[in-house]
Amino acid sequence: GEALLSVHLPERSLRVVSIDAPLPKEVIDQCLPVAHLRPDQKEELASHGAHALVVHEGQAPPGIDGLIALYRTAWALRGEVPDGKPSMLGVMNAVTWMCLTVEMLGQTVSPEFVVAVRASPAESLALWVGFVKLFKPDGTTWLVTRGGSLVGLPDLAWLAKDLEETDAVFSMFASVLDYAFTSGTRLAVGHTIDLSDRPLKVREPYEYVDYIGEATLVLEAR
Repeated sequence: GEALLSVHLPERSLRVVSIDAPLPKEVIDQCLPVAHLRPDQKEELASHGAHALVVHEGQAPPGIDGLIALYRTAWALRGEVPDGKPSMLGVMNAVTWMCLTVEMLGQTVSPEFVVAVRASPAESLALWVGFVKLFKPDGTTWLVTRGGSLVGLPDLAWLAKDLEETDAVFSMFASVLDYAFTSGTRLAVGHTIDLSDRPLKVREPYEYVDYIGEATLVLEAR
């Protein structure tokens, strides 16, 4: 069965739908393999028997405050069982492809984290805003962000020759997203970006577009 709850906040409304069934297989297959979790944590999330959808009402993107409201609402739904442990296992976000255990979710709704994200959503990269690896047969890997549109930012992609580049590209993405958000710059194909240690150019996706995303901006060294 389904249970419906409406949450009304200043300037926004959320809808919570409780469904007595697991998430659709396509959502699990999309999110769990790329989750930044240990195998046992992935298994625990996959073992769920029911779920609740937390939906931001309206056609416009939720923005920073809406994203915070979504995750705070999810945290408020965690419930408890007699041994004191939350009955919620965690959250999956089909837009950002990210999964969080309930412990991780609690950390991301802390006042310190929320203040940092309000200053720049780049602070939530790989937590609320997605960061995923898409592996190619030749051994190279597309590193891609997911869900930037939720907070008015583009998604970014970089073709890494090997996974040793991952940390550096993560930092680069965070810097570019922080720059775009704090300056109000709308990045687009043909733009150049001058980071202190890496001049970049922006181009359109040219392969695996169905996976990378047609609107994603590919960054390359120039």
